[in-house]
Amino acid sequence: MAMVNFFGVIAEVVSKNQMELDLDSISVDDFVSQLEAKHDLNRFEFKVVLNKRIVSKNSTTLIKKCDEIAFLPPFAGG
Repeated sequence: MAMVNFFGVIAEVVSKNQMELDLDSISVDDFVSQLEAKHDLNRFEFKVVLNKRIVSKNSTTLIKKCDEIAFLPPFAGG
């Protein structure tokens, strides 16, 4: 199972911080598109991280069963 982590406003909209999903053989682009449609995420700015590396939301990279994907909104701090 792939681990999906949500942070900040994305976690609030999705109503969870983390979930495990069977995402084998789905591209990052397709997965992001599904989440954007289901939760209206396209109204937010966020980065997608696959296995601790930032990837394009339009990446055709396939998510594997043991991968970790995260959705990071912009961070601010001082």
